[in-house]
Formats: sequence, C-alpha cells, structure tokens
Amino acid sequence: CDPVLENNTWAKIAEIAAFGKAAQMWSIGDVKQLSIDGTNYPATIVDFGHHDLDSTDTKYGDAEYNSGSNKAGITFWVAGIYKNTKYAMYGSDTAGITWQTSTVRTSVMPTIKNQLPTELQAVLRTVRTPQNTRDDTADQLFLLSSIEIGSKNGSTNYVKDKTGSMLDYFVAGNERRLKRNNAYDDWWTRTTNSTNSFVTVDETGNLYYGITYGTSGGVAPAFCL
Repeated sequence: CDPVLENNTWAKIAEIAAFGKAAQMWSIGDVKQLSIDGTNYPATIVDFGHHDLDSTDTKYGDAEYNSGSNKAGITFWVAGIYKNTKYAMYGSDTAGITWQTSTVRTSVMPTIKNQLPTELQAVLRTVRTPQNTRDDTADQLFLLSSIEIGSKNGSTNYVKDKTGSMLDYFVAGNERRLKRNNAYDDWWTRTTNSTNSFVTVDETGNLYYGITYGTSGGVAPAFCL
C-alpha cells in the first residue's frame, strides 16, 4: 500500500486495517477525501483499534482480523458538516428520545451511507456505539460521543457517556470546530443528557447541552474499517 493515505483505495485501506497494520502505515490526522453525493469531505483518521466490533459483524470472532482483538482497525471521522446544513435530532422536543431512536440515526445516517462510494460501503465494519446508560447500538455510520471528543477546556460536566475514552485525534488537541457556510457552527454528538437534549460541539469547540431534540444541528458522521 501507499504510505500516503489519499493514494490508496478504500478496499486497500480496509485490507491493511484487517491485517492490524494500519497504525504502522498511517498516522492520526491523515486524511482521504471522501465523495458523498458529489461533495468531497475530509475523512480523517481519529484512532486505531478504538471501537468494539458488534457480534453481528462478519469479522467478529475472526482470529485473522486485527489480531483477533474484536476491535475495528481504523476509525474515520468525516470532519465536515454534511450538506452544509442542519438536521433535527428528532421531530419534536420529546423527552426520552435516544440515539437509537433519533431521526439522525434512523433516517439521516442511512441516507448518507447510501451516498458513499460502493467500494467503501462494502468494507464498513459494524461497531458498538454506547451512549449514557442506554443499551449499546450496532452501527456502520454514527455520530461521535461526548467522551470520544472530550471537552476543550478540560471540564467533565458534559462528558457523561460510557463509551470509554477520548479518540487519540482529540487527545492530541486537534480541531473540534466545524464550519457551516464559512462560519463555525454547532454539530451533534450522539450523547444525551437526562432530560430532553443532546450534547453538541459549539462554535468555540466546547461541549454544550443546550440544544434540544427539535432544534437543528450539523451532522459529521464517523465510520470504521
């Protein structure tokens, strides 16, 4: 494979991830341009071996995949707001809505997945995406959680998730902010609080609870190979 991530096909990147050699070939922060419905987005490596494979994934229990770790080889984050627009996490401010039942997960994510290159769709891993005290969910395309992103100012007030740990990309201090129409704007995480709102990353790069279900926010999906 090519040591420059951009020069590899998605199939080749997935092959290296399956051999457990991705971290030896590429680095946190490396980018491959990803075309989604005719627009290019920076698909950025944010960690290696971070997300647990779901038991339904074809590589789960496979001793030859990533050294039998049952961990996805690479986690990518699409570091751009999809369609340069905003989406409601749910249609109304109804308490009790979770990531599992949200409109973003059940409608927006499938739409984005169907717009990915066929070659990439074929190699996506199904991983566990826990949030708060809710049951884990199995996803191929998902939002990051509050603890995976971490709070820019070190506060743990908005890091109330059971996912486990920050992604190495954010541990290294890389940019959390995303632009919409050339200005920094809020984007969703999959983490809820105890009432009727989800955590967002605000225009300053900090985690924020003040966005309720019916309010719109940007969508920046992640996926694993």
